[in-house]
Amino acid sequence: MRWRIWIMLVLLTAALCACTDAREPAAPPSRPQDEQPLGTAIEFANRRISGNAIAGADGQPEWLLQRAAGADIALAGTQGLVMRKQTGATFAALKADTLGYGDNYIFEATFQTDGLGAPSRPSVMLIPRTKDFAKKQYYAFQYTLENGKMMWRLMNTAAPAEFNNAADPKREAAYILKGGTSYTARIVIHNPNENMVALTMYLYDPEDPESGKKPLISYLDSSSYRIMKNAEVGPQVGTSGSADIQPQVAFGGIKVYPFSDWDSLKEKRPSASPVLPAARPSSAAALAGSEQALVMPSVFSDGMVLQRNKAIPVWGKGADGERVTVRLAGQQKETTVKDGKWMVELAPQEAGGPYELVVQGKQKQLTFKDVLIGEVWVLSGQSNMQYLMKNIADPEDIRQANDNEIRLFTSRTNMTEQPMWDIPGGNWKAATPASVAEFSGTGYYMGLELRKQLGVPVGLIATAVGGTDIYMWMRQDIVKEAGFKADPKRQLPSLLYNARIAPLQPYAIAGVAWWQGEHNASLGDANYSGLFASLVKDWRKQWRQGDFPFIYVQLSSYNNAKFPALREEQLLSLAKTDNTGMAVTIDNGESNNIHPRNKKETGYRLSLIARALAYGEKLEYMGPIYKAMTVKNGKAEIEFTHTGSGLMVKGERLKGFKISGADYKFVDAEAVISGERIVVSSDRVPEPAAVRYAYEGFPEANLYNKEGLPASPFRTDRTK
Repeated sequence: MRWRIWIMLVLLTAALCACTDAREPAAPPSRPQDEQPLGTAIEFANRRISGNAIAGADGQPEWLLQRAAGADIALAGTQGLVMRKQTGATFAALKADTLGYGDNYIFEATFQTDGLGAPSRPSVMLIPRTKDFAKKQYYAFQYTLENGKMMWRLMNTAAPAEFNNAADPKREAAYILKGGTSYTARIVIHNPNENMVALTMYLYDPEDPESGKKPLISYLDSSSYRIMKNAEVGPQVGTSGSADIQPQVAFGGIKVYPFSDWDSLKEKRPSASPVLPAARPSSAAALAGSEQALVMPSVFSDGMVLQRNKAIPVWGKGADGERVTVRLAGQQKETTVKDGKWMVELAPQEAGGPYELVVQGKQKQLTFKDVLIGEVWVLSGQSNMQYLMKNIADPEDIRQANDNEIRLFTSRTNMTEQPMWDIPGGNWKAATPASVAEFSGTGYYMGLELRKQLGVPVGLIATAVGGTDIYMWMRQDIVKEAGFKADPKRQLPSLLYNARIAPLQPYAIAGVAWWQGEHNASLGDANYSGLFASLVKDWRKQWRQGDFPFIYVQLSSYNNAKFPALREEQLLSLAKTDNTGMAVTIDNGESNNIHPRNKKETGYRLSLIARALAYGEKLEYMGPIYKAMTVKNGKAEIEFTHTGSGLMVKGERLKGFKISGADYKFVDAEAVISGERIVVSSDRVPEPAAVRYAYEGFPEANLYNKEGLPASPFRTDRTK
C-alpha cells in the first residue's frame, strides 16, 4: 500500500511542477548525451504551389495556403517560401498528418522581414497549434507594431477579443527586429495535463550570442479557450499587411522535433540560419520607377485650399524627361521630370476661388476642381488634438457646421520606417455636419474662429495620432542628434514624421498648431523643451518657408504628478523657439480625464495666438508669463509679461501660490495683485527664496489677465 501512495505523491509533485513553473517547459525523458536531436526538416525541394496548397513530389498537398487579396506566395528554391503583396492575413499551414509527433513538439522556423509592417497588423506570425484552419483559430506568436512599439504577443484566436486585447505581460515582449536579418524562433508546445497548454518561445538573433538562453514569452493556458490539439493542420507561418503597407517576409529552416528532444535541444543554438531571399522594400513608401504615369500626392485633390500670399509649391511624379505644365488662376509654369520627380513654384496669390488647378503631362492631364486660396494650418500632436468633434462638442455646433470655405483634410493613420511621398487615403472635404463630426475638435474650433475673423477660406490638415512620443514626430537625423537610444519598451522614433509630416512638405502653410506632451510626461522626459525646439527648427527647415508660426497647447490640469515638470518644459520652449505661442489650459482640465472636453476654449486661445503671430493683429494672445522675482521686506514680488490690460483674479482671492525659504520647503502663501505684479508672502517664511504657482497636476489656479487668459504655472526655483 505504501508504494502506491509513494507513486501517487511522485505523480502529484510532477503535475504541480508542470502547472506552476511557466518559465521553462517541463523536462521530458532525456536521450543519451551522445545522441543529437535531429527532428524533421521540412523540405521544399521538388515542391510546387498548386492552387491553395504546396504539393510534394507525389502531388499530395503538404501545406495548405490562405491568401489575402493581392497576396503572392512563392517558393524560395529549396530553402522555404516568401510572402509579399498581402493586404491582409496570409498563411502557410503544415498538414497535421505530416508531423508524426502528435500534439506535443518543438516548432522551429527561421524568418526575415523587410521592415516593420503595417500598424496593428502582424508582420510575422508563428503558429504552433491550429484548432480550425478555415476559421483562423490557433495559437499565434505575432510580431506587431502597436502604438509605435514593436512587440511579440501570444494570441489565442479561438478566444474572444476581450481575452486577446487584455494587457498581459506574460503574453507580451517588447522587441525590435532588424530588417534584412534572419532570426530563428523555437516554440515548445505541450500539454502538461488535460486542462493546460504550455507555450514557450525562444528567439535567436545571429548577432547576439546571449539570445535564446531565456524564453522571450512563456505562458500556461488553463482557460476554457485553450487549444489542446491540432485538427487538419499543425504549425503555420504567416504575415499580414494593409492597403498601404505589405511587408515581404521569407520563411525557411523549418523543423519539427518531438517534445522528448527538448532536454538535449534546449542548450544548443540552432544551426546556421539558411540563406533566405533578400527582403526588398515592398511598401507604399518605396518610390516608383522613372517610367510611371503622371501622379500627385493626395494633398492635391478636389476642394483643396492653397496658402495665400506665399509661393505655392506644386509637385508630383512622372516619366523621366516628360514636360509638365501647371496652370492656376492665370498663371502657368513648366518643368521637366528628373529622376521620376518634378516640382514648380507658383507665384503668391490673394485669397479667392474657386479655381481649377490643371497639371498637364505628355499623355495625361490632372484637373483639380473647386480649389480655394486662403489660410492653411497643420494640426498635429497626440490625442487631445486628434479628439473628434463628435466625442466632445456641443451637438448644436456640429449641426451648424455648414461652411463651404472651411475645408478639412484627413487621411488614414499610418506609420513607416522611411519618409513617405504621399499620405494614404488623404482627401479634402468642405465643412458639413458629417465631415466636422469626424474632425479634430480643437482644430475645427480654431479654424472656425479664424474664418470668422479673417473672412477668407481656411484649410485645416489633421495629422495628430493619440498616445505618441515626440520622438515619433522627429526626423531620423534629428533623433540621432538628440541622443535617442533605442529601447524596445519605448515607441520607435520618426514613424509619424515619415508617414504624416514628410509627405506634406513643402505644401504652403500659414503655420502649425500642436498639442502633445502627455506621453512624454508619463515617461519623465527632462529635456522636452530641447526636443521640441529641435522639432520646430527642423520642420521649418524641411518646409522651406521660413520661421512660420508654431503654436502649441500647454498640458491641461490633470491629476498626474508628472505633468507640472512637462508644463514647465513647455513654458521654457517660448524662450527657446522664436515665433511661437503657448495656449495655457490650466483652468480647462478635468482631474480624472486626460482628455478635457472643452476643446472650444482651447481652439479659441490658439486662434488668438495665430491672429497675433501669423497675421500681425495687435491683441493680447497669451496669459501672464513669469518674468522675474525680487524680494523686498520679507515678501516676494513676481513680474510677468503678457499682462494685457492688467492682472485680475477670478474669485475672491488668489489661489495656487506657494512660497519657501532657503530650505525649499514650500507652504501655502498669500498673494495679492499690486499693479503689474503679484506680491507673495507667508508668516512662516520670513526670508523668501522661491515661489511656485499652480505647480501641481490638478491645481487651484485663478490668476488671469483682464483679457480672460490664464497665467501659466511656474516655479522660480528651477536652476536652468
